[in-house]
Amino acid sequence: MKYTTTVIPAILLLIPTHAFPQPPPGPTPAWQISLYQNKRCTGETTFFYGNATLPCHDAILNGGALGYIVEINNRSNCTVQFSDDTSCNRTIGVVGAGAGLTGCRAPDVQGVEGADAQIRRFSVNC
Repeated sequence: MKYTTTVIPAILLLIPTHAFPQPPPGPTPAWQISLYQNKRCTGETTFFYGNATLPCHDAILNGGALGYIVEINNRSNCTVQFSDDTSCNRTIGVVGAGAGLTGCRAPDVQGVEGADAQIRRFSVNC
């Protein structure tokens, strides 16, 4: 009997139990951008997010992207502008809150059939 009363409590001490509370979810960022190396938005992703304006930014994997997914919080007034040059002067796409654009998108090159516009830089205005 003594064996049972000492072994069972010792075994119970070996079973790990954790009762930590779940951390509260963080606030939703005002904007999120996922940039991809192809128009199907698959493979390596360069991901950015924030709550404020971000001036002309260029930290894009391999120097440019062909596809993107943008999520803008409906309570923000942020706008994302994509450019195909290094100074954010030649705009190839703009996405704003309430635009209703979801899923994978690619910049549109007007007047050049079959051309792929590469996103070299982007900026966010809030």
